[in-house]
Amino acid sequence: HQNASPKAHRDLTRRTLAIVIVALVALAWAIYRPDKSRPFHMTDFCEFISLLESQDDVIGRTRALVDYYATQGRFNVIPYAWIAIKWTLMDWWLPGWQVMRAVLMLTLFGLSFVLLRRLGASRLGGLIGASVFLFAPSASDGWVHLTMAEPLGAAIALSMSLLATQYQNNASW
Repeated sequence: HQNASPKAHRDLTRRTLAIVIVALVALAWAIYRPDKSRPFHMTDFCEFISLLESQDDVIGRTRALVDYYATQGRFNVIPYAWIAIKWTLMDWWLPGWQVMRAVLMLTLFGLSFVLLRRLGASRLGGLIGASVFLFAPSASDGWVHLTMAEPLGAAIALSMSLLATQYQNNASW
């Protein structure tokens, strides 16, 4: 048997990493079961379901949410627009809402892994750090509270962080 080249070792590491990532994603899916219908958290939704139902399109729904929350001194257009988009696409179809949230949480996992690697973490370190978005107690709310804006905000922040880490590679910067 010949000695393995460094490239072969690296490929094996990537393959192992891919297998672990698939296993972690499958475990998160089994824990949170976004494909199974759970009731909306009425604490969140009861405030604005009537607003969503009273409008016919995304713009009207977003405007209704912005106007409503402005009376409370709140102004978060991006999360309100995201809720309006999801309502327009899925209405009361709960698995659709849950799967979209699962995709967002998995996106956070991926974005944080890439950012941690870009900042110098090993593959294992990046994987452990990114797993926070799958299994940490604070992340579980993000998986199940469908109106929670923090996961969307985290995705935006991670995306901007990734963009910011690319400037040193740009010769014209």
